[in-house]
Amino acid sequence: MTIILDNNSTHKDKMKFQVKSHLENLQIENKIIVDFIHTPTYSPNFNLVEYIIHLLRLRLLHHQNADINIQQVQ
Repeated sequence: MTIILDNNSTHKDKMKFQVKSHLENLQIENKIIVDFIHTPTYSPNFNLVEYIIHLLRLRLLHHQNADINIQQVQ
C-alpha cells in the first residue's frame, strides 16, 4: 500500500500511527507493506486550486497588458 502525505509533521505522525493501529487491529500488519511518500514542502502541481488559477490566468490574462489582473478583466 502506498500513501502520499504532505510535509506537515503532524499529518505524517498521525497518519502513520493510525495506519499502524488499524493494521494491528486487523492482525494484518505482517501481510501488508506500507510505503509512505512525502511530498515536497510546497507542491503546486498537486494542488487543484493552483492548477485552476493557472488555467484562468492563461485564458483571461494571456493577451492582456502585464499590469492587468483578473478583477480588471471582468
